[in-house]
Amino acid sequence: MTIIQPTGKSHALAHFKFNLRQYKIFQDKREFIFNRDNWKCVKCGKTELTQYKEVGRTFDCHHINGNVLDNRNSNLETVCSKCHKPIHPNRTWKRFSGEQNIGGEKSSE
Repeated sequence: MTIIQPTGKSHALAHFKFNLRQYKIFQDKREFIFNRDNWKCVKCGKTELTQYKEVGRTFDCHHINGNVLDNRNSNLETVCSKCHKPIHPNRTWKRFSGEQNIGGEKSSE
């Protein structure tokens, strides 16, 4: 089976176009990864409470190889927003709560 790596807008759409079942499966996977990483950012060690106080939400689940379709445990890690931004400086993410550019600049879309 060949997995095609989405890029650019396709990458953002791949994040957004989960159907409800896939979304639930990924939420369960995220919870597992956060627990595995002891609810700490693997880059800086920030705790969940600190992250929530700073940005009002929990951690991000980062795909190490950049392929959002590769949800193997070995490809996922817990990162805080501050550490996640430099990894994807110009990427706009589509989330169920709306658009967010994790690079810090406002999206033009």
